[in-house]
Amino acid sequence: MKKSKSNIWLKTLFIIYVILLIWIIIFRLNFSVSSIHRIRELNLIPFYYENVYEGDIPIFEAILNVLIFLPFGIYLKMFGITNKKIILSGFVISCLFELCQFIFKFGASDITDIITNTLGTICGIYLYSLFCKIFKDNNKVNKIFKIIATIMSTIMMALFFLLLINFII
Repeated sequence: MKKSKSNIWLKTLFIIYVILLIWIIIFRLNFSVSSIHRIRELNLIPFYYENVYEGDIPIFEAILNVLIFLPFGIYLKMFGITNKKIILSGFVISCLFELCQFIFKFGASDITDIITNTLGTICGIYLYSLFCKIFKDNNKVNKIFKIIATIMSTIMMALFFLLLINFII
C-alpha cells in the first residue's frame, strides 16, 4: 500500500512539473495569451545569437534551459525508464515545445533550446545515477528526490499563485 501511495505522489509531482514546464516555456510565465510577445522566428544555427554585442553571448539562457530540464531526466529515471528512452523523450518534448512556439507565435524557436533541453535531460539522468552510486540504495535516492521535488513544486506553485494574484489585481 505504501508503495502505491509513493507512486501516486511521484506521478502527481511529475504532472505538476510538466504543467509548470509548459507555463514557463510556452507561456513565458504569462497568464494571458495576449500578453505574450507574439513573434515567429526560427533559428537553425546552434548557439547563434543575433544582436550579440562585444562577444556577450547569452549563455545564461542556455544554462537555464539545462537546469529546467534536469528534473525531467530525474523523474523518468525514478519511473525506471531506460536512458535511451529518457533522452529520446527529452528531445521529443523539447521539439514539441519549439514547434508550439513557432506555430502559435509564442516566441523564437531555436535549435539551441532543443540541444540545451536535451542536455538538461541527460544531466538529470547522470545526477540520479551519481546519487545512486553515492547512497547505494535507489529507494533512498528516490525519497531524497521526492523531498526535493515536493519543496521545489511547492515554491513554484506559490510563485505561480503570487503572480496570478498580481495579474488579477
